[in-house]
This record gives sequence, C-alpha cells and structure tokens, in this order.
Amino acid sequence: MIQNRIKNLFPYFKSVEIISGTLIVKVNYEDKWSVFPSSDGIIKVAKSKENKNEWYYYTTYDDNAIDMIFDLIEETIKLNLSALAKLELYNEKVNELKDLFANESLDRLANLQFIIGKKKRNSTTKKDKKTEQMEVEVSTSQNNNENIIKD
Repeated sequence: MIQNRIKNLFPYFKSVEIISGTLIVKVNYEDKWSVFPSSDGIIKVAKSKENKNEWYYYTTYDDNAIDMIFDLIEETIKLNLSALAKLELYNEKVNELKDLFANESLDRLANLQFIIGKKKRNSTTKKDKKTEQMEVEVSTSQNNNENIIKD
C-alpha cells in the first residue's frame, strides 16, 4: 500500500506527482549522499537547482512506476546508511590502531594481522540461523607465540 511505503520513507519523502504522463517523486537526502538512476535507465534522477539535498526521481507513468521508484529510493537509503555505518566503524578502528601502535613495540607490530571470521552460532532458532555475524580479530605474533587482541 502506498501509504505504508511513504510512511517508511518518512524522513526522506517529500512529494509525488504526475505531470504530463511522467511520475515524479521528490525526496530530501543528507549531505554528500550518493544518488543514482535505475540500472536499466528507466528511472532517472535529477538534483534540485534550488535545494542542494533535494532530488527528483522520474519515469514514464505506468502501473509499476511508483513501486519501482520507491524500491530505488529504499535501495539508495540502505546503501547510503550502510556507507555511513562503515565510515563510522572505519574511524573507530583507526583510533584503535592508533592506540595499538602507541602501546606496542615495532617488532610486535611488524607481525600485525587482521583475521575476519564467523562467530559460532549457539542458538537453534530460525532467526538466528539466518543471521551471520562477523568477528574481527587483530593478532600479533612473535617467535611462534601468538597473542590475540579482541574488542
């Protein structure tokens, strides 16, 4: 239902209109967000000339047009929020590395390794089986003695 989709896009959605057979959806995104048209070129995107964070998605109106545009908007939001979360995590890990480099010897740091592994699942619920969690370990080894440093 269109009302639910608009509600789910609440902080970003501004308006929808049909002008001369063209469906236009106006959204407002955060600064520096990446915005892109559909991969097949059916849905195009234009930036507002008046408002720097305002964008227009548009395509020829048909029965599927509104869903296709909303799908693309949802994908855009998901990708940008993921990129912001990754940037925040990156900055946290850089700070952890700064602390590590300040407190460890050069010999130990020369053997620094990054290991990404999957956490073991202890639960048997369907929800937990579908969810894969990642664990990152930073290890330093010297003379076959391995120290694992976990967050």
